[in-house]
Amino acid sequence: KSTSERAAVDTMAIEYRLFYRPAPAEELKKRKVKGCTVSSDGEYLCHTGLNSTPSHSTETFVPHSSAVSLRYENNASGQLDMHIVVPTDDRGMEKYEKNVKPILCLDEDIDTSLESAKFSKIPRPGATVKLSNTLRKTKVRLEDKGKKLTLEWTKMLVSVADAGVVAGESQWVCVSIRGDKNDVKRYSSEIRDLCKPLARTEADFMECVFAEFIATVADQALAGVQKKAKKDKAKKTPGTPAKEPKTKTKSKASTPAPAAP
Repeated sequence: KSTSERAAVDTMAIEYRLFYRPAPAEELKKRKVKGCTVSSDGEYLCHTGLNSTPSHSTETFVPHSSAVSLRYENNASGQLDMHIVVPTDDRGMEKYEKNVKPILCLDEDIDTSLESAKFSKIPRPGATVKLSNTLRKTKVRLEDKGKKLTLEWTKMLVSVADAGVVAGESQWVCVSIRGDKNDVKRYSSEIRDLCKPLARTEADFMECVFAEFIATVADQALAGVQKKAKKDKAKKTPGTPAKEPKTKTKSKASTPAPAAP
C-alpha cells in the first residue's frame, strides 16, 4: 500500500451508538440489573472506567435526516457544521474519519449547500434540537495488546424547539464506541446487552447514528405538538348545532284499521 493509502486507513474508524431513555432508579433496583457500575450520584454505567468526573457541554442541532447532521458551531447561531454520514451495513454504525475537516456553512446558505451535496432542503425550517450533555469517557482494550477503543457515556437533556418555542423535553443516555471495525462490532453486542435493561421500555431503546437520533426526536416532539394543536382547535371551534330529531309520523298505510263492530 502507498503511504497515502495507509494514512487513509489509519485515520478511518468505526463508531457505534445506542440511545435509551433511562428507567427511574427505583425501577432499576427492582429489576436487579447486573453488570453495571453505579456512580455516587446514582447513574448506572456500563463500564467501571466511566465512573469518573464528568464534563458538561451544550450543543444545538438543526434536524435533517439520518444522512446528515447539522450542528451550530457557536451553540445556537452562526455557522453550521455539516456532517455527512458514511453508513455501514451494521445498525447504529458509521465510518468515522478522525482528521476530517468540518464542512462549515452559513445558516442562510445551508439549503444551497445541502442541495449541492445532493440532499434535500431542511425539512422543518426553524426547528432546533438542543442537548445539555453530561459526558463520561474511558479507553477500553478487548485484549492485553489490542487496540484501544474510546467508550463514551453521555446523559442528555434533549430540548426540541420550533421557532424558539420549546415543543418537548426528554432525558436520554447515549453510549458510543469508536475504534477498529472488528473490535467495535465485538464490543457493541456486550454494551447493547448491558444497556438494554436500563431503558424504560423496549420502545425507549434504539441503535442508530447520531444524525438519525436528532431527526427522530425532533419528528416525535413536533408531531406531538401538531396533534395537540389540532385537538385544541377542535375544542375551540364551535360545533354545528345538533339537528332536532324528526318526529315520526305514521303513514296512512301503517295506520291500523278500525276494529269491526
